[in-house]
Amino acid sequence: MKPSSLLFRCDATPATGLGHFARCRDLARLLKKECPSLTMRFLGCFNSYAKEELDVLGFDRFDVEEDAPVVSPLLAELGSACVLDSYRLTASDYERAELKPLRIVAFDDFGVAAEARIALVLNARVAAQERFSYRAEAQALGTEFFLASPEILALRARARAIRESVRKVTVFIGGEDLYDRGAVLARSAREVCESAEVIWVGGRPIGGGVIAQPLGPSLADALEESDLVLAGGGRLKYEAGFCLLPVASISQTPLQAEDTRDLAERGLCVDLGAASSISAATLRAGLEALRGPEARQALRAAQVRAFPEHGPKRLVALVRRALGL
Repeated sequence: MKPSSLLFRCDATPATGLGHFARCRDLARLLKKECPSLTMRFLGCFNSYAKEELDVLGFDRFDVEEDAPVVSPLLAELGSACVLDSYRLTASDYERAELKPLRIVAFDDFGVAAEARIALVLNARVAAQERFSYRAEAQALGTEFFLASPEILALRARARAIRESVRKVTVFIGGEDLYDRGAVLARSAREVCESAEVIWVGGRPIGGGVIAQPLGPSLADALEESDLVLAGGGRLKYEAGFCLLPVASISQTPLQAEDTRDLAERGLCVDLGAASSISAATLRAGLEALRGPEARQALRAAQVRAFPEHGPKRLVALVRRALGL
């Protein structure tokens, strides 16, 4: 019997950032297009941005405290199929009795679900096939399965040729700027690319030719016509890659640093270093290397190979098959 609803267990808090929520939201939107009668439910601790997003989309929301366990009896009470996305999950959580009656799909970036006997594991990290081995019934590993929102998919379809000069730079650190590096990154971009429009998404007014822009439902509008994207270590590195936009990134955590290095080693991103210790001079040096079209074209060529345009469609098909939707 097909599930009538699908539960997403994720959070959007200062501690978790927006990435877990964003990819669950995007998967829910893509599934809803193919399964209009399927009820989408979200269980978690959500900030005001996430709450507004869910309300606008018409998805059911069940709020819990920030320290509420990821796995609880609530999961089975709210449905028979569930998508899990949290760095608070442990290997032992997948053995909990509360999960036994459920068909489970899990986003897993760091191999926590390696031994889990679940329906499907999703890991779109660039080195996922090399780094991890899973026992899930089905697996979607590597950038070829990167999950893009409908807006990002449309932006990929409109990808244009690399321009000679950098005319627009988009800066987005993420849900949390742990080391207050957004302003430094935006100012450095303005100094290196003097004639470019520099947009700092989610930033505060700082003058100096930097335009602060509120975070909207999608980053696609801010990414439109961008020649260079500056990221804060999270999901934006992959979104820019899928859109074939040259990207450079700082890293706010050791795990982000590992991921950014993996991308940089494959020519998919420029690694600007750790946010905790990077200087304005180091940032400017890294950005200088991307002023010329040759370096940005090399990034584009690697992105085309790593991020197939049909990847999200294949991923949605795998999720539907795994959950019997």
